[in-house]
Amino acid sequence: MNAVDKNLTGKKDLIYLFIIFLFIIIFFNKIIFTDNNYFIGDIYSQFFPWKEFAKNSIQSGVLPFWDPFTFSGFPFLADIQKGVFYPPGIIFLIFDFSFALKIFILIHFIIMGWSVFLFLKTFNFSKFSCVFGAFIYMFNTFTVSKIVFFSAIGILAFLPISLLLIYKFIYERKIHDFVLLIMILCVEFLSGHPPIFFYCSIFSFIFFVYTILNKDETVFFVKKIFIYLFYLIIILSLLVLITLPQSGLFFDLIKNSTRIDGISYNDATVDSLSFSSLLSFLMPGALNGINIEPYKDWLFFSLGIFNFFSVTFIFLFFVSFFFEGKKLIYFSYIIIIISILLALGKNTPVYSCFFSFVPGFSFLRHPGLAISLALVPFSIIFTFSIDKLLTTSTTHVSLFHFSKESVKAENHIETKISRKLFFIYISFLIIFFLIILNYGNVLKIYNLKISDFKNFISGFIFFLTLFGFQVLFLFLKEKLLISRHFYFVLLFGIFVFELFYFSGKVNPVIDSSIYNIEKDIPETVNLIKSSSFKFIHTDYVQKMRIMKGNSIYDAQKNYLLSIPSNTGSLYKLYDAWGYNPVILKDYYKFCSDIFKGDEILNKEKINLLNVKYIFSFKKEMADYEKIYDGVIKIYKNQNAVPVFFLTEDKNNLIPVIIQTAWGRKKENDFNFHKIDLKTSKSGYFVFSNNYYPGWKAFVNNQSVNIEKCFNIYMGIKINPGEQTIIFKFYPENFYIYTIIFYFVSLILICLAFFYYRYKVKKFNFI
Repeated sequence: MNAVDKNLTGKKDLIYLFIIFLFIIIFFNKIIFTDNNYFIGDIYSQFFPWKEFAKNSIQSGVLPFWDPFTFSGFPFLADIQKGVFYPPGIIFLIFDFSFALKIFILIHFIIMGWSVFLFLKTFNFSKFSCVFGAFIYMFNTFTVSKIVFFSAIGILAFLPISLLLIYKFIYERKIHDFVLLIMILCVEFLSGHPPIFFYCSIFSFIFFVYTILNKDETVFFVKKIFIYLFYLIIILSLLVLITLPQSGLFFDLIKNSTRIDGISYNDATVDSLSFSSLLSFLMPGALNGINIEPYKDWLFFSLGIFNFFSVTFIFLFFVSFFFEGKKLIYFSYIIIIISILLALGKNTPVYSCFFSFVPGFSFLRHPGLAISLALVPFSIIFTFSIDKLLTTSTTHVSLFHFSKESVKAENHIETKISRKLFFIYISFLIIFFLIILNYGNVLKIYNLKISDFKNFISGFIFFLTLFGFQVLFLFLKEKLLISRHFYFVLLFGIFVFELFYFSGKVNPVIDSSIYNIEKDIPETVNLIKSSSFKFIHTDYVQKMRIMKGNSIYDAQKNYLLSIPSNTGSLYKLYDAWGYNPVILKDYYKFCSDIFKGDEILNKEKINLLNVKYIFSFKKEMADYEKIYDGVIKIYKNQNAVPVFFLTEDKNNLIPVIIQTAWGRKKENDFNFHKIDLKTSKSGYFVFSNNYYPGWKAFVNNQSVNIEKCFNIYMGIKINPGEQTIIFKFYPENFYIYTIIFYFVSLILICLAFFYYRYKVKKFNFI
């Protein structure tokens, strides 16, 4: 492998970078040049309320340590998925959410496209081929669907940069590349999607080892092994120390959550890629053929269960078999195989081996996200095939041709790539006709409806047609019946059409007014508005991700009427439940036996959770008053206790006083609560917020001990009389984490000063 190109970017590269930029603008034109925006799924029910909560808190001069609006209180800043420390996320603190979302997406796709281009260019692929590689990385359905997860798109945007820096550092050993690598890895981590970060880190490590072995065949000398291990230790240590205000708090959160014991294998693999879903690699709708219903299918794409990289990609993937490959190509094949086997999850024994023996793997969900391992290898192979078609003569011999040398020199028609691909095409045709002839068995074995089977057949025909045209065009090019330039115009046109037409449908858009919470308030919000009580969804409603409607807009409106998970915070409404991958352990256990579907199993716990409003699909609910009868029903509970109450026993509700006057320092400061209490009896004064390390209590300016009440809440013992009670939250160890961060940063700044002070142009570690 050649050394790194000294001129990583030059004037001639600018035109290709501009082309990438231009196509990004074209791809996202429906949100750039209109008032429309993406809205579906986790954008609205997670990232929108999270970003708004952080924005309101920080603009009020308060760090958002605590979120009282979900799970009866939750440590907000500690949860890495909120992305409060992610540098590009600052845009959400400056602009309104809809505008910030558009800028956020554009910035990340520009970084992504340009960095992939520069990474591929490092391996001496032609610049035109690198543009192809950038497109396949950016515009496939796996990457595009991650717009739903802001935290994931951040990692995918910066991954190619980190790989480029790994490659440059190993070949040139310049200290600034090493420092930049650490900083980029910190940014990836702070982006906040642990599963994607884990998979991308695995790939980065494997690429690190591959690059070392490819550069230096004597790497297995003991001395060099220790040196490279030293590099890794420095990288990991600085990654933790520089991100400690986030990584430390997140680790503390994990210790108090259900994740501390890992996830059961069944729960971890519930969203495994199925063998039938592998068909989405051939046709965008998998069993739905070429039909994408974005409002229904977005979840499958976002979890990596559906993955479409274009038929052109499949064609060029096969093309790559018939050229003399580099080690990099064989390395890419291996990573792709590993990625798909992991994505299949419970459907193969491979995932169970990783789950059992690889540290950290038992904490991950959604096996389909393992496809992120293959994104860069897919780009490399795609670029390689384009590059070879650009530069190789028509008489090139396949690496898989096992004939004698004398036979290899026979008539050139025998060695054409198109001829070999034609036989692959015939194989697909045979499979197609076998399916048609045995459609009865197919319907029974795969439990398909006739309509599903027809969709599948139409999709297979689409694949066969497009693949056949690709073979034909290559044949015409090889026979010199069309020019090379015309061939690549055809290839590029088909490829771009596939990605833009199908990937563009994965994330539906609606009018940006959906994010105007002051102008467009759901009627259910005004109906239940209260600062002293909570609402809750039954299990059935909680798991609901879509609603029916005459249009996507109407369906989303119906969905918003349920005030879905986390969106209560937009209207200062308190949700006793919510959605988050990480949940506090004791609270999860407490709430696990309250509902079964739409049935309430434990009404006493409903009361204790301060729940006055219950969202359900159930037409009638005994002991509760129906106050809203729409697609979703709302029932009122008259027996809910308020957020602060006094009880004789800390584990049994024996009310003494159940209503008090209370307030906060600032409207958006949820780290501080002040309560004025007057009582003639002693007891436990309970704050119906989750018990969590970092909370402190004061009675008449005297510090008192906080006890766990009802196994979930905070409580303090109170004597008769007039009391002024204060609850304050400041994350445990955050001060220490911050001091360590500043100390490490100061050391690094001093080292950088001395480095440049003495003008050390090059720093060799070996």
